[in-house]
Amino acid sequence: MHRLLDYILWLPLLGALLILFIPLAFIYKFIIEVRFFLYNNNFNKITEFKTPIISVGNITVGGTGKTPMVHFLAKELINQYHKIAILSRGYGRKSSGYKVVSDGVSTLSNHLDSGDEPFLLSKLLKNCIVVVDENRIRGIKNIQNQFNPDLIILDDGFQQLNIKKNVDIVLINASKEFSELKLLPFGVGREPIGYLERANFLIFTKAKEFEIPIWESKLNFKNNLYCTDYRSKVVAYNNGYFKSIDILPKSIFAFCGIADPNSFKSILKEKNIFPSSIKIFKDHQSYSKKSLRLLSKEILDCKTENIITTEKDLVKLPDYFTDNYNVYVIRIEHIFEDKELFLQQLKSLIKEKK
Repeated sequence: MHRLLDYILWLPLLGALLILFIPLAFIYKFIIEVRFFLYNNNFNKITEFKTPIISVGNITVGGTGKTPMVHFLAKELINQYHKIAILSRGYGRKSSGYKVVSDGVSTLSNHLDSGDEPFLLSKLLKNCIVVVDENRIRGIKNIQNQFNPDLIILDDGFQQLNIKKNVDIVLINASKEFSELKLLPFGVGREPIGYLERANFLIFTKAKEFEIPIWESKLNFKNNLYCTDYRSKVVAYNNGYFKSIDILPKSIFAFCGIADPNSFKSILKEKNIFPSSIKIFKDHQSYSKKSLRLLSKEILDCKTENIITTEKDLVKLPDYFTDNYNVYVIRIEHIFEDKELFLQQLKSLIKEKK
């Protein structure tokens, strides 16, 4: 009865929010449509570059697996395109402008000045150039002048209408419901579903056993469609080195700061890891001294010296913190059902549009 009364009391507020959100949704959609009209009808300039560009993006906010996909593409294409540069906006970084995170030999920045995902990529891909710049056109020009790469991978570039790309790859989290793809603020959509038509590849990520979502036909997508599952592995970390393990300690504290924390929880469950406690931070958590003090207290309260987190979180943790614990890390990589066919079509499309 009390719960019913609570719902009734909340109804006026919910109604007021709905009245507020409806015009916001229309304004957001109008802005998107005007922007597309201007680019599609040559009112706004589209810049073309000599270097082939692959864009990895999405039409929803967060949690589609762009960073693992960029990692996968760079690893698979490095033998053919010997000098690959990755350009990211560097979300959440303290710096601004053009910054080289890695020159393909050494990491030249830290996670605070580069952003967590570009910094992670610089650690995972020692032979790739990693750069951040919120102005993507300036970033590409500077990359070409400084490094003259054979290929540029544009991280989160689907909405960059001012850049002519050779290939547009769009990722959608297969675990989402179709209703969740509605435009903001009623869903997680960054742009209408119909705009998917400009993508060369649509990839459903986190698709268990490569199963296409039952609502896929509603997208009416006519180009290349693929599914990826993911392979997860737990490794031990100590002083900059990773080591394979067979058994995890029973008492362990888990935490993460990623866009899709439910995927972190799901992996723990799949691996039969049942932490004493799980702490969820916001995406791109910076891990200040204060937040680490509070985290240390929570770990202490659980009476354990074992912690498990993601690679994205690990690269932001200082040594003075990790040195106090037995650290375990979840590593994730995309698995394609038809990897060779995908790569063949991708390479063919790059050559075709050169």
